Amino acid sequence: MPTFDIIVLAILVISGGIGLYQGAVREMISAVSFMVAAIAAVYGLRFTGPFAQNLVHPEWVGTVLALVVTFILVFAGLRLLGAGISQGIRGVPVLGALDRTVGLGFGLLRAFIFLGACNLAFNAATPSSLRPAWLAESKLYPLTETAGALLKAFAPKGMDAADQLTPALTRAVLDGSVNPQRDSGDSSGYDAGARGGIDDLVEKAR
Repeated sequence: MPTFDIIVLAILVISGGIGLYQGAVREMISAVSFMVAAIAAVYGLRFTGPFAQNLVHPEWVGTVLALVVTFILVFAGLRLLGAGISQGIRGVPVLGALDRTVGLGFGLLRAFIFLGACNLAFNAATPSSLRPAWLAESKLYPLTETAGALLKAFAPKGMDAADQLTPALTRAVLDGSVNPQRDSGDSSGYDAGARGGIDDLVEKAR
């Protein structure tokens, strides 16, 4: 068996095994928790950013810290909630078996997406004339080609959604990077007293 096929099988078995062990509910909650935590960290930055910037210097460190802490807290909270739901489902024999079976499918789907992404990256970086000959002997390379083709087909829809979210995300990050207390305390240029003091120093220096 070609080394490539062994690697692909290992990825499928490992990802499927993790899905079978954790179950569908925990797998889906993990994915949803990650997305919700990321969105909460970014959109909450307008509130957490200025607070963290007043505690930590330089201010960019405070901004990063606000993002990381918010993400961890939301992700951990949702995971704990999901763990309780998963345990309740596994307490029912029929639902527990169904949860693990669907979890296996979820794990295989995750591996399929990963292999498709690797295939797209490999094809983009390697011209067809330079691809190794052992790919022709691989039994599972067509599987990665199919996965890559499906990802490529769905990519435009994902890009459209990303384009719609980008302005809102950018606005949230910009709002969170501004410290109202700092910015309101800053003044542009010199006031009348400062200008008068500078003029006196200039006159004395003459």
